[in-house]
Amino acid sequence: MKQAIQRYRTNLSGGAIEKVQKALSDHFSGALVQLDNPISVRDNSEIFHAVIGTAVPLEAAVKYCRVPRTSSPDVSAAKEQFFALKRVACALENRNVRYRVPTPLCLLPDLGILAMSWIDGEALSKKIIRPAVVFEGPGWFEEIGAWLGNFHCAGPRRRGLINLDERLTVLEDLYASPLTDRSFTKGIHILQEAASSLMQIEAETSWLHGDCKPDNFMFFGCNTYGIDISLNHENPVEYDLAQFWNNLDLLLGTPIYMLARSMRPRLEEAFWRGYRCTGPTVSQPYLNWLRLNFSLSFWHNMLNGPKQTPRSWMLNRTFAKLADSLCRKITQN
Repeated sequence: MKQAIQRYRTNLSGGAIEKVQKALSDHFSGALVQLDNPISVRDNSEIFHAVIGTAVPLEAAVKYCRVPRTSSPDVSAAKEQFFALKRVACALENRNVRYRVPTPLCLLPDLGILAMSWIDGEALSKKIIRPAVVFEGPGWFEEIGAWLGNFHCAGPRRRGLINLDERLTVLEDLYASPLTDRSFTKGIHILQEAASSLMQIEAETSWLHGDCKPDNFMFFGCNTYGIDISLNHENPVEYDLAQFWNNLDLLLGTPIYMLARSMRPRLEEAFWRGYRCTGPTVSQPYLNWLRLNFSLSFWHNMLNGPKQTPRSWMLNRTFAKLADSLCRKITQN
């Protein structure tokens, strides 16, 4: 069954849309291209659903990369993202066929355009809202864990001592300009105290998804897909894992995810069952430390400033609850 697609208003002019359609048509030997309104609009990109009238009609996701706060195409971003997608697609090709990425179709760099196969699936963030999460949720999370472990093992792996220099610099900046919430300052002190014990631990480094969150994992048929992969950095795999679990816990703090929140221990257990079957080893003390470091940084970016609103009050409580939970995990290690 085809998923309902939410549409947005494009920031591209009619002439720009026609230019994109013409370029795509030329690439596909004159095939008629129907470009729908975008399904995602951000400061640096728009994503469109397209139907390309080849002999067998082809559905595609067409991404326009834009230089933020301008109307200019971001040529370098389009190239980087297209070749990252090709690199991952090739690496996963000879591994478990259930764990996939969209197929790269074409690159039109001068227009800031890349096209890939359309995945008519449902994101994990949407699936876990439904009552089915009670029975099927562990299976979904096991598949996501297995996809991510497989992805990390497909990359350029190496093992070495943990280097905290970058994250300690972030911590110094947070210490110099802290939020007033007691949970925030407590988190900074716990990170500082725990840092020295991590420096003799080894971690597995590989390529990173770069935007590892429930929105960017999709299910279609028997297959699991990772989308919106950047490969901008190679770092310990705990970076992706920290980002995923922090994002999930922030989602679970909202009312519509109440049922999934009650399932969290089972979902986490299932995720790790999948990840350990396909992925490299993970340091839980380092993962917890990174999670708290990332969450304090995100908290600071979201709420640093004098303006207080009901929404900011709720966000502050959500971040404080997450920070307190992570502080307990670190001190119990």
